[in-house]
Amino acid sequence: MILTPHEILKYLGFEVPKDGVEINPNDAYLISSSLRLIGQTMSVTAIPEPSLEDIHAGLAGLVAAWSNEDLVPLNENSVLKLRTTIDVVLTSYFKK
Repeated sequence: MILTPHEILKYLGFEVPKDGVEINPNDAYLISSSLRLIGQTMSVTAIPEPSLEDIHAGLAGLVAAWSNEDLVPLNENSVLKLRTTIDVVLTSYFKK
């Protein structure tokens, strides 16, 4: 599966038309600087636990299908491991 830049932005919460957006040249610095700062401040640690619970539940089905074992219940330790897993996956794909 290949994710296009447009799809990546959509998953990050940015609804950008496929043709891009036209900006006023006078706003170019402000917009590009703002996007850079947003990109630098996105953090796996900022993902709220209820959202991690959704990911955990989705992974539970995969684990059960492959190993016939139940996924470890979500606790403080498994939340840390899940955050680390997400960080490693994103870093390996997107070289943040």
